[in-house]
Amino acid sequence: MITSKKLKTWTIITHAFILVGFGHGGACFLIIEALWFPYFTREPFSLSLNAPFESHLPVVGLTTLLGQIAFIISILKNKSEIKLIFQITGLVLFWMSIVYFTHYIDEGYSIGFSTITCLPFIVCTIITFVGRPIKGFYNWVLDK
Repeated sequence: MITSKKLKTWTIITHAFILVGFGHGGACFLIIEALWFPYFTREPFSLSLNAPFESHLPVVGLTTLLGQIAFIISILKNKSEIKLIFQITGLVLFWMSIVYFTHYIDEGYSIGFSTITCLPFIVCTIITFVGRPIKGFYNWVLDK
């Protein structure tokens, strides 16, 4: 598993700028976490996957924010075990926000568009988990 600060920074950036379509406009996950945070204090929200689309947004904002906090802690800490735990926790929270948001992928163009714009984040996740074996295989092929 790769735990470089540069890759973690790119992972946070690529997740924050996943585009989300709303009717005639759009936003990114970074704005969702800022705009829908007040809903946690005013109205009850549901963690159910069968809830209406609008009630998914506060949960997506919360999991995105928690994932970013976990990644920032993994960047700032010095112990490798703590870094790894917070990095994996951050990735799980980031993926939970994406899965929770795209649960109704067949219901609209805007959710499909969000799925396409998360491709850079998917690449960062793949590099995080299998970057070293791919690099090792690449070096092995070049040596032969």
